[in-house]
Order: sequence, then structure tokens, then C-alpha cells
Amino acid sequence: MKRWLVFTDLDGTLLDESYSWDLAQPAIDLLRSASIPIILNSSKTVAEMENLRIKMKLETCCIAENGSIITENYTNSENQIIDTSVRDQLVEIAGKLRREHNYKFEGYMDWCIDDLIQLTGLTGYEAECSMKRQATEPIIWNDTQDRLFDFMNQLRKLNVVLIKGGQFMHLMIANQSKGKAMEKVVNKFKLSDPDSTWHTVALGDSQNDFSMIERADVGILIPKKKDNISVKLLPNARRASFPSTKGGNEAVLNWFSEINKEVLCE
Repeated sequence: MKRWLVFTDLDGTLLDESYSWDLAQPAIDLLRSASIPIILNSSKTVAEMENLRIKMKLETCCIAENGSIITENYTNSENQIIDTSVRDQLVEIAGKLRREHNYKFEGYMDWCIDDLIQLTGLTGYEAECSMKRQATEPIIWNDTQDRLFDFMNQLRKLNVVLIKGGQFMHLMIANQSKGKAMEKVVNKFKLSDPDSTWHTVALGDSQNDFSMIERADVGILIPKKKDNISVKLLPNARRASFPSTKGGNEAVLNWFSEINKEVLCE
């Protein structure tokens, strides 16, 4: 039996600029009615994503912090102890390089909750959840492009990469990605239902989404309103007709219509 999994980025794909998924609700409802799992795959923290997953009434795992964490049955308790050792290591590396080379950037390591609210438009509670980082460190680069390349080279020597997301650039340990995490989740479904053949759809709008879009059976690139991504970077990906949530919703509805036609023709 042929079965599908849909992996989706959040900001700029499933969520619009006001963090609403209203325009994507038709696609969410359609996939739910067809028993097609929706797996959120984002740079957001586990705490942020679990809040969204519950509100969207999704009964699946989440992939958090750009593929660094795959989580199930998470309880977002204020008293819960989370392991921040990887993030602490990234903050130490970034801070040391900034002091030694006078790179101009700022990140979560420098901000309080009020700063984050002002930068992102998140509510106080949402900002608190966003601060619960375990494996990545988002930054804003305020230096030259040449200095950015130099910074990235310094990071690579220390097994750290800097990848561009929708709003921030993200420091993370090398060899982690949304695409690799997607493959791990697919393998879990294969083990739980080996009689089915599992196929994937992946939607995203930023550089940190490329790895899952490239690996998916159906990769869908959501265009940005500005600073758009060249289609040459993802030659095999489909391109949504509209930016943000509207584009993601339409692309999923169109894809679903196609697979239904395939079933009717079989």
C-alpha cells in the first residue's frame, strides 16, 4: 500500500507573518481526513512546536531546531529540565570568535525576552518558549559579507555550521539537518508499518529547508515576498504560486488532487 507523509516548515510556509495558519487550514483538514500525517519540521524549539502541534490537533512527532531534535510525547512544563549542553557549546564558540575577531553579530545569547518580543512580534509566553533552546543558537549578522564568509570558515574548523532560516541565521553542529531528521522519521514509519511503501512531501521557503525539499519525493519551494530563492538551487522542486501560507495551502491541495487522479487511473 502506498502511503504519504507531509513534512512542513512553519514560518513563511505553514504560518504567515502573524503566526497564523488560518489560510492553511483547508490543507490541514484535507490531509487529516485522508489520514496523511503532518510532521512539523522547523527551527523552532520543542516547546514552541509542541504548543503549535496541540493547537493544530496534530498527532505526530515534531522535528525541532533544524533537525537537531525529534520529539514525541513532550510535556511543556515550566519545571521541566532541558539539556542545553549543545547550545551552551555553540554560545561559547560563537562568543570566543566574536571576542577574538570582533565580528559584529547578536543573538539569543545577548537578548532578554523583551528584546525577542520586539524583534519577532511573539507574545511573552511564545518568546519564553523560543528561549528554551537546546541545540541551536539563532543570530543576526551585522557585519560585512566578506567577514561572514570568514566567520563561517572559522566555525567549520570547529564542526559548526551557520545556516540561513526565515528570520535568523542559525548556529548548529555540523551533520544535522531537517532532511536527515526527516529520513529518520520516515524510517520509524517504515518500521511501524513495513507492509506500506512510504513517500514524502516536503514544503519550505528558506535555505534551512533545502535538505528536506531535496530528499523528498515531492519537494515544494514556497517563494518569499522578497529576497527570493533562485529555482536553479532546487531544480527538481516544485514552486508554489504564492508566498507564505497561501502558497503552501494551494500547493498541498494541488498535489493531493494529483495523487487522487493517479489512484483513479490505477
